[in-house]
Amino acid sequence: MDFDFPITICNSDEVIQIGSAAEFQSQFGHYRTICAAGGVVIDDGNVLMISRLGKWDFPKGKQEIGESVELTAQREVMEETGLKAVELVKQLPDTWHTYWLNNEPILKRSCWFLMNGDATQPLIPQIEEDIQQVIWVPIAEVENRLKNSYSSLKILWNQVVNLITNEN
Repeated sequence: MDFDFPITICNSDEVIQIGSAAEFQSQFGHYRTICAAGGVVIDDGNVLMISRLGKWDFPKGKQEIGESVELTAQREVMEETGLKAVELVKQLPDTWHTYWLNNEPILKRSCWFLMNGDATQPLIPQIEEDIQQVIWVPIAEVENRLKNSYSSLKILWNQVVNLITNEN
């Protein structure tokens, strides 16, 4: 396993702390693991958000074979939003969540990066990925949008806010 414990897994409406590889294997060893990467993109006090399947989210997507998580994060952010370039600033904590796909339990690990983007670039939602909207949201409004989102993203956003607050 290429990650350190403890990890927090959002399993339906339950948040579970996993403290060891043995505990991970015992509780989630039968899940198929999918790796993804994405970004919390910031420009001039605004954060890039997407609306997908009726929920607010940050752009991310599945890692391709042989691709680094850094490249995955940049590629997915640009594909999903239409941005032509994003700059990696800092790696953020991973998020973990479960879901079911075709009667199979899935455990998705998302590697996140704080990124800089350019809010003057046109935004183009990737419709084929069910993204309905891409917008820049003032930092002060992100938490409110995340009320209609996923538990793992709320945890991630709290960590981002702490990081931004401590750097200023």
